[in-house]
Amino acid sequence: MPDIYPADRRSAPDWSTCRSSSGARPCVGIRVEGSEHCLAHLQAAQLAGVMTWLRPGADFDVRGTQITAELLMRILDAVRDTSGYPRFGTVSFVQAQFSDNARFEHAQFSGLADFAAVRFSQLAEFEGVEFSQDSRFDGALFRKDAWFGCARFSEDAWFRRVTFGGLAAFEGAQFHGKAEFGHTQFGGLAAFEGAQFHGKAEFGHAQFGGAAKFDDAQFRQTPDFRDTALFGTIGPDILS
Repeated sequence: MPDIYPADRRSAPDWSTCRSSSGARPCVGIRVEGSEHCLAHLQAAQLAGVMTWLRPGADFDVRGTQITAELLMRILDAVRDTSGYPRFGTVSFVQAQFSDNARFEHAQFSGLADFAAVRFSQLAEFEGVEFSQDSRFDGALFRKDAWFGCARFSEDAWFRRVTFGGLAAFEGAQFHGKAEFGHTQFGGLAAFEGAQFHGKAEFGHAQFGGAAKFDDAQFRQTPDFRDTALFGTIGPDILS
């Protein structure tokens, strides 16, 4: 199978970037309103101030920001509702970089959830997440395992040109709009057992480096597996 870590496809930021630097590189995190720095480079008092206005259902923009496990936990805690689960409105994590495990399990996104060109260096956990509007992961890189088991995608789910370096787990996920996985690279097991595809499922030009499991998956429309490259095994036989 070809190199599963392709050249960085991220485009130059079209937002006002942070004045800080990350090593030899300037930080590309979007500036927090009223500051010259991104969320990751605020002073402690400034960060605490931002967290005070975050509420369940809030819109959130952290494009290009480096997010540690500690910072993510503070964000999630700030938007937890009375059920105990994080609840976002419209969010943009475009080109954000998660250096630690990113655990979004059971979070709710009531608006567009944009994770395009995001980088997950460790585990990415989206188990049981509810996406009420479109979700975009186009160009994302998951270096380790990615868990989307039992996630609910109420509108279109965009996973075009994504690179999964480890397990890509979508067991029991529900796709009510289009599920677009065109040109995506699955480096490890691609697990779609029991997934439900109510709209069109597009896997054209995808590459499966390990086994691909679709046992008990339900397709309301004929899935598109045109020009798919199989370096492992796929089952059941859905390509015939």
